[in-house]
Amino acid sequence: MAGEPVLVLGATGRTGRRVAARLRVAGETVRGVARGTGPAFDWAQPQTWEPALAGVERMYLMAPDGVAWTPRSCGRPSTSASAASCS
Repeated sequence: MAGEPVLVLGATGRTGRRVAARLRVAGETVRGVARGTGPAFDWAQPQTWEPALAGVERMYLMAPDGVAWTPRSCGRPSTSASAASCS
């Protein structure tokens, strides 16, 4: 359906895996990321955030306990990619 992928954070986890599967069934292109995927996404490694967000306009986010974030910034410095993916 959509040209740009839907980013699914935690795509190897309990809920992320199910969300990614349902999105694919619905015809969406999914970029599923986690600490062990390529590109990787790790809340504790800010250098992994930008590569995971590149080219993404929509995302599924289930922030882990203890991670502070706001819908405006998604818990990271504001960039054009981060603003687009969190809107």
